[in-house]
Amino acid sequence: IDPSQYPGSPIGPPVNHRIPALETTDPETDPMEQWEYIGGFDWQFADNMAVNVRFVYKTLKKTIEDIGIITPEGEEYWHANPGFGRSKEILEANGYPNVKAIRDYMGLDIRLIKRFSNNWTGGVNFTVSKLRGNYSGLTNTDEDDRDSPNVNRNFDLWWMTFDQSWGDNIGPLQSDRRYSATIFGSYAFDKEQLNGLLDGLVVGFTESILDGLPFSTEVQLNNIQGYFPFGRGDRGRHPMATQTDIY
Repeated sequence: IDPSQYPGSPIGPPVNHRIPALETTDPETDPMEQWEYIGGFDWQFADNMAVNVRFVYKTLKKTIEDIGIITPEGEEYWHANPGFGRSKEILEANGYPNVKAIRDYMGLDIRLIKRFSNNWTGGVNFTVSKLRGNYSGLTNTDEDDRDSPNVNRNFDLWWMTFDQSWGDNIGPLQSDRRYSATIFGSYAFDKEQLNGLLDGLVVGFTESILDGLPFSTEVQLNNIQGYFPFGRGDRGRHPMATQTDIY
């Protein structure tokens, strides 16, 4: 440590950490786009009882990612909409297949609620759902939850979207849960009970049950995470998860 080398000073020459370059961005890039459809109904069939049913469908139309190909100089990247515009042009011009980003969610939610009366309230919520595709979104769950929005590994090389048999690597995404359920309830004591000893005390519980997440064989290929040679979810599911809260 001397006047030219002190804590916090640079050591060695500067490093080019892929400085943004406008010439590698498709000027016709569209914003990220997702369509969502929701339908359902509420029915109060008693003074203190109600049921809610809701169906949700979400589909990704376009996203923005860095897309790469192998050139004699190494990996070459540009920003675009995977499957559209410059992405489509460059991939097809170099003989690579053109693949779009796919993420589709479908879920049915059923909820039964008993509103607070006679000192207690409670309910149950049950959801069956499916999340499939080849692109998990801005947080890439294919890479140990990598938080690099729009520059994940998904489309860095063309073969990332295929399995070893050249099949489209479309399947359950890493955060897919086929079902989940929550049961909850609480009871409030008042001064009319037990001579008022517990007046104002509220006790309750919440029980959550979650389907296990997909379990996939993943290989780091060409120093890139997120390649599934046997397809997504080829090893079944992780164990079911439960959580109990009492208050």
